[in-house]
Amino acid sequence: MEVSLKDISKVSAGNSAPKKDEFSNEGTPFIRAGSLAFLTQGKSIDECEKVSENTATKKRLKLFMKGSILFAKSGMSSKMGRIYQLEEDAYVVSHLAIIDVDVSIANPSYIKYFFILRPPFFLIRDDAYPSIKLEDIKNIVLNL
Repeated sequence: MEVSLKDISKVSAGNSAPKKDEFSNEGTPFIRAGSLAFLTQGKSIDECEKVSENTATKKRLKLFMKGSILFAKSGMSSKMGRIYQLEEDAYVVSHLAIIDVDVSIANPSYIKYFFILRPPFFLIRDDAYPSIKLEDIKNIVLNL
C-alpha cells in the first residue's frame, strides 16, 4: 500500500537553540545537527547538552517524543544522510526535521530504515545551498 509520509506521521522542525549559558548539567537532552554525528555512531544521548524544565518553558521549546525520526534539513549536514531515532524524549534544534510516526499505522523503525536506504538528501533542490523543505518531506511516498 502506497502512502504519503504526511498520512502516517507529523512532520515538523525543531526549536531555536538556547544560548550557551542557558544549558545545564541536568535536564532533558537538546539535539543539534552536529549531535547526529555521534548519535548515529551509537553514542549515548546523555552526551548531548541538557535543558532544564525552567529554560524549556521560558524558551517555549517543544518536546519531541521517544521514537521520533530525526535528520538534518538544512546546511551541509543535510547532505550527510544521518538518520537517528530518539531513544528518549528530547528537544531538537530547528535545523533538524522530526518525523513523529503514528504507531497505529506504521512502525517508526520501518520509517527510519526507509530513510537509511533512501537518504533524504535526494530532496535537496540546490546543492550550493542545501536545504530540504518540510513540505517535500511530507509528500514522500513509500510502501507500507
